[in-house]
Amino acid sequence: MPRAPKTPSLDVQMMETHLVIPYRGNPRKNDAAIAKVAKLIEEFGWQQPIVVDRHNVIIVGDTRFKAGRLLGHQKVPVVVAKHLTAKQAKAYRLADNRAGEEAEWDPKLLAVEVEELRVAAFNLELTAFDPAELGKLRLDDGGEDEQAKERKLSDNLMFQVVVDCKDETDQAALMARLKAEDRKCRPLTL
Repeated sequence: MPRAPKTPSLDVQMMETHLVIPYRGNPRKNDAAIAKVAKLIEEFGWQQPIVVDRHNVIIVGDTRFKAGRLLGHQKVPVVVAKHLTAKQAKAYRLADNRAGEEAEWDPKLLAVEVEELRVAAFNLELTAFDPAELGKLRLDDGGEDEQAKERKLSDNLMFQVVVDCKDETDQAALMARLKAEDRKCRPLTL
């Protein structure tokens, strides 16, 4: 394995937004994500700086920068990557965005994480998943694809049961248990 280049310590500084220069050749279309990222910055604050080159051109963090401007921030946190050459900055700009596309979600673990937040009455919009995506999450074993499950359900008689729960937490726990047993269920509010 090649030895990693020596990286200087990270010096995060607040830079005025008019000094930060968006990269004109950015091949990434990110306008749809700006409002979501702005909500995250409002809720959690700046947790990741923007990375710029020695000329203050954005290498990484274009969406965060645009979200900060949308929020009216006059300054944003930046790290100036003076140690990168122009070619390294260009390659890192591409690699940082592309590498994130390689990751996959574990649907069962994701469903558990989201369900814990929902039970805690946390605003699920702050997960950056839209309601339709959240509605598709199920606590199942992932062994069958959705079409196979739907076929199995349609081939059998279907019965409905209404269960009165003492509170929302009890309801969420019951639903999680039923979904883990591959039962199709949804909350019903009366």
